[in-house]
Amino acid sequence: MDGLAFSFLHTGDWQIGRTFARFPGDVGGALRDARLDAIDRIGGAADRAGVRHVLVAGDIYETDAVAERTLRQPLEIMQRYRGLVWHLLAGNHDPARTGGVWQRVTAIGAPENVRLYLTPGTHELAAGVALLVAPLKNKITSSDPTVWMDEAATGDGVIRIGLAHGATERFGSEGTAAVPISGRRAERAGLDYMALGDDHGTKRVNERTWYAGTPEPDGWKDNDPGNALIVRLDGPGAVPAVEKVATATFRWLERDLEISGPGVLAELDALIAAQKARPRDILLRVGLRGTVAPFALSEIDAALQHLSARLRHLECSREALLAGAGDGDLERLAGAGELSKVAARLARICDEADGPDRAAAGRALALLFAYAGREDAT
Repeated sequence: MDGLAFSFLHTGDWQIGRTFARFPGDVGGALRDARLDAIDRIGGAADRAGVRHVLVAGDIYETDAVAERTLRQPLEIMQRYRGLVWHLLAGNHDPARTGGVWQRVTAIGAPENVRLYLTPGTHELAAGVALLVAPLKNKITSSDPTVWMDEAATGDGVIRIGLAHGATERFGSEGTAAVPISGRRAERAGLDYMALGDDHGTKRVNERTWYAGTPEPDGWKDNDPGNALIVRLDGPGAVPAVEKVATATFRWLERDLEISGPGVLAELDALIAAQKARPRDILLRVGLRGTVAPFALSEIDAALQHLSARLRHLECSREALLAGAGDGDLERLAGAGELSKVAARLARICDEADGPDRAAAGRALALLFAYAGREDAT
């Protein structure tokens, strides 16, 4: 079919209803809301790109047990984008099983512009464009749910697009995938594009096979999350043109720093300033290591407290940050009697010991200097 072209947006792994229970206070709530807001950003990206179809490659919901309000919220958002058709595939977090989340959605009725794919099959997206879907019935399967696509007939001159959820690479402690999918399925099934979900990072498997990744990051894994893909096909057999579009609100940053004093904040300030995000939209996990003067630890604490107030969330690991006192530091306690003697003994332990003993001595030394400082202030 000469001149046939088709474009769409590829996304997946929304996991609406994820709780983020490990985070304190209102952080979890903000992260949950951002996953809903991402649907609006996806709809806006599709509108700006001039595409009419949004393919969602599974895991729309986090579990079958989402609350009724949570069940309805993404449907209400998608309904507002009347110029778009949303194509939802059952994934392994939200499989199409009896009593599952999709049975509940079917019972309340999906909006007219939302299509649910709960059984494998071929569907017409537009004239000359076929969508081959492989929804999941279970969280785990040992067989590739896309094998049937190899024999699926769609006629000549038809653009063939696959929509599936699973792993093209083995992973996990035993080197197995919960849902294995061949990375060569597009080639074997004559697909012009295979839209996959499961990997939470944007990833090109080959020129016709992509993971869009989760539209809103959900952890500190450095795998390029927070995107959707605009895919343009100029006709059957044409190599797809794939454009990555940012959809994330939050940035998850992680750094390990070697420090020798309280200037840690300057480096972290530079990191935050380099982000295209407000500080309140940043979650930072930092590991500090090095040896610093005991009195510097309280200054580092103050700097981190200041930083924490600016960010959405700050986690700091200090197990590898040790206190050590040189002669100049100990001179600050000269005349302090027993405190000076104790400080000298702790400083020797810091110099000579390793592991837990050194860390414990360093903490004690820092507390002693802090106490001495309060005594001086009075």
